[in-house]
Amino acid sequence: MTPEYHQHVAPGGYGVQGPGARLTIHHTGPRYHLCRFEPVPPTPVERLRHWLDQPGSLLREHRQVVPFTARGELIRELDGWRDQPDAPAALLLHAAGGQGKTRLARHACTRWREAGWAAVWAHHATDPPAAETAGPPAPDRPMLLVVDYAERWPAVDLTRLLHDQLAPRRAPTRVLLLARSIEWWPRIAAELDKLDMRGHVRPLPPLAISDGERARLLAQARDRYAEIYRYPDPSAVALPTMTGADAGQVLSIHMAALAAVDAASRAARPPGHLADVTAYLLLREREYWAKLYGDERVTAIARTTFVAALTGQLANAIAASTVDSTGLPAATGLPAQQLLDAHRRCYPGLDGNALEPLYPDRLAEDFIALNLPGHDEGYPADPWCGELLVAAGDPARPGRLFARGTGNGLAPYTGRALTFLAASAARWPQAGRYLAQLLSADPAIAMDAGGAALAAVAAAADPALLVRLAEQLPERPHADLDAAAALLTERATRYLLAGETDDAKRAQLKHDLSWRYAQAGQAAAALGPARESVTLYRTLAADDAAYRGKLANALDNLGNRLDDIGEYAEAARVTEQAVGHLEALATADPAAVPTLATCLDNLANRLKHLGQDDQALRLNGQAVELLRTVSRAAPALRPHHLAIALNNRAALLLKLAQRHAGSATRKGQAKAGNRREGEGEQGGHTAGFVELLAEARAAAEEARDRYRALAAADGDTYLPGLARSLANLATAISGDGDHAGAARLLRGAVDAFQTLVARNPAYVPDLVGGLFNLGWTQIQAGQRREALNTLREALGTLTAHPVPANREVYAQQLTLILRTLAAVASPDLDEIMPDIQALVTALHTASRATEGADTDDRHWLAPPPVRDLLRKLASESLFTSIDRLADQFGTDLETARWTVAQYADARQWAAWRTAPGGQALPLTGDMLLALQPHDRFWLGLAMPTPGHTAK
Repeated sequence: MTPEYHQHVAPGGYGVQGPGARLTIHHTGPRYHLCRFEPVPPTPVERLRHWLDQPGSLLREHRQVVPFTARGELIRELDGWRDQPDAPAALLLHAAGGQGKTRLARHACTRWREAGWAAVWAHHATDPPAAETAGPPAPDRPMLLVVDYAERWPAVDLTRLLHDQLAPRRAPTRVLLLARSIEWWPRIAAELDKLDMRGHVRPLPPLAISDGERARLLAQARDRYAEIYRYPDPSAVALPTMTGADAGQVLSIHMAALAAVDAASRAARPPGHLADVTAYLLLREREYWAKLYGDERVTAIARTTFVAALTGQLANAIAASTVDSTGLPAATGLPAQQLLDAHRRCYPGLDGNALEPLYPDRLAEDFIALNLPGHDEGYPADPWCGELLVAAGDPARPGRLFARGTGNGLAPYTGRALTFLAASAARWPQAGRYLAQLLSADPAIAMDAGGAALAAVAAAADPALLVRLAEQLPERPHADLDAAAALLTERATRYLLAGETDDAKRAQLKHDLSWRYAQAGQAAAALGPARESVTLYRTLAADDAAYRGKLANALDNLGNRLDDIGEYAEAARVTEQAVGHLEALATADPAAVPTLATCLDNLANRLKHLGQDDQALRLNGQAVELLRTVSRAAPALRPHHLAIALNNRAALLLKLAQRHAGSATRKGQAKAGNRREGEGEQGGHTAGFVELLAEARAAAEEARDRYRALAAADGDTYLPGLARSLANLATAISGDGDHAGAARLLRGAVDAFQTLVARNPAYVPDLVGGLFNLGWTQIQAGQRREALNTLREALGTLTAHPVPANREVYAQQLTLILRTLAAVASPDLDEIMPDIQALVTALHTASRATEGADTDDRHWLAPPPVRDLLRKLASESLFTSIDRLADQFGTDLETARWTVAQYADARQWAAWRTAPGGQALPLTGDMLLALQPHDRFWLGLAMPTPGHTAK
């Protein structure tokens, strides 16, 4: 009996089970909470005066101490974004910390509520809710969804938020994302595409660009703070000199004015320059601690505040354990709970939590830096704080806050701590030195802390550190890290190339960068460095045969990159060149055999895409046998390559089975002209079909078992292969008639691909293929309603990515899904009309992004079969959209209008497919369910997906 295990996996997680078990993934709920925005009036002056001993509290954005300074042009732009029906659904507003993003978003929420919209703020599950949590507004009410610090969200959780909150909504919806950086944006933009939504990126410029504007805003803030402090003559306040990159930021202006007024009210020495302002305000925090607890406790509170700045707010029990682990109770003689209670009195947390950090974040980041030795800013550094980052007397070990625990694991706050340390390092050299020491001591921390933290390090760290970290990146695809790894490799490569004159090293750097781009789904970016690497290695190999192996690897990589964008013919040519070099090398050096086997398998994929299936199967067979030999001799050497080759073999055999079934369909009998000698009939199938199906099932089962073993140790790397093996196995057993078993496997594969797509849109074709095959399996099981919903999801997923890397796969998948969806919906096509209309809109939107391109370059967005289907599926409600489609894609407008008129009432027409050889066959919903098993199997196998290539 097959054991069954159920795992509860958070969104974005994955489940891996032992051999023979069934894969079942349960998502455990959202990793975010929603807070309904309600306008809050500015805090009254009398209440603000309660914080004069702790002036940094007056900088908290929600208190609205200084009146909002309207950015007139931008406010009008946001209003226009709200009111234009065809405006992008999402806007990423990015700027450095302290630029006024959050305050602007709150002002927009207030204006939009007055216009009848609901406003909702989303907070990640690791952050405490800023207000009472609530669900989204009714689906028919317009909604503005705001996501602050979007760059800190794990991609899978931000994707889940977008899908959960936007997909079911009928009313206009806008998403305002606020972030400091944009490196993470392409992946989220792809997810918005999936929801048929466009995104736009806009930088938020400094509020004060000119000296005059800066002086005006500084005086305005000074006057407001003087009112709060009851300072009689604001004009007498000595303001600091405002210079440097941060001088025009809203927060910098408010901090400078606050520090100046606070100093004047106390007759203290004011900060002379902007660089002195942070130190002044943080020294005032220390004075507040001394007032509460006496001078002897200031160090203890400062150290607890340093821990809080890095860890963020934690549940009390976890916070107590964290403080214990730092050694602070032993150093101060105070129990951990007493330290937390003292800190909580200064910085109250929510719901009994502890270690509330300093706000705004800029103050926390500067506090981290000023507590680290190595500066002369007039604030007392504390070596103990440095020892939390790097071990005292042993820079080769991480400090106590980053030390690994049982099982070599990291604390749950590590991602935030590394992110804040990286942000501090971007402005303070001493923080950068500690970051470098920490990650030199344990480079794996940067990877283990997660993709968001690694991206923060990649954006802020010194390039020399990034070079060292690049050496520690996973050698195989890693769903969570791939995007950050590409950014890190890009910066490290640019740094190395600037000083590198050795062509061999330059070629390898470009080769590695190409591969990193590819794993991050940046197919277009990957192609250039791949070509440059080949060019360099060709020159080197012409003079020195020792470089032939490197040239072969570069050619194989270029073939993979060309395959990624659908350039199969050129991909096959360069891969054949790689095979030629490797065959010559393997004759003299057995060490080249594993690479030759992998390259043969990649070439097989190229030929499969070109329709040369028999040759592809022969080459794949050679690859599998070579890799089996390697596996027997050295089991630890490239074990995943054999699993890849087996997956590809299963896909090839299934395609050949499709060919047999299709041949039988066209002849109307089980007599395929090209079947093997001795074939007969078995239960309505040709013997060749049955034999191919059995071989495919065996290959898929072996691939699944190998991937399960690999994924048990490293799920992030091997989840894609495991999912593909499940999809292949499902298709094989569906051909045997086990539709229920196939559906179970496909649900596991779809869950896995949804997890992967959330992290990397390069897996969209795999997800679409899995959804289509699941829908087809449901058709075969007679589950029409379930099949219709699944196929609609497949169409929504595919058409929401209207500018794919691989145009050919896109066009084939889109055509097949439309035909099958129409057949299932027949004779009443009204139910799928919203999906068709969404498709037209998406294609029209994508076409506008390619304006100015050649007509031939734009036609692939809606290939001829798709345009024909859209005409035939058109109704009067789509008349305007068809007009736009005709205009954008070169369809004759009068013909399109005529077609609409002809087919507006002819709903009995459902769909058709074009069989091999150009034979057009009508296919209605009733006919679909009445097809013989081999007919249905042939259609189900028609969904193309990319081949699986190895590095």
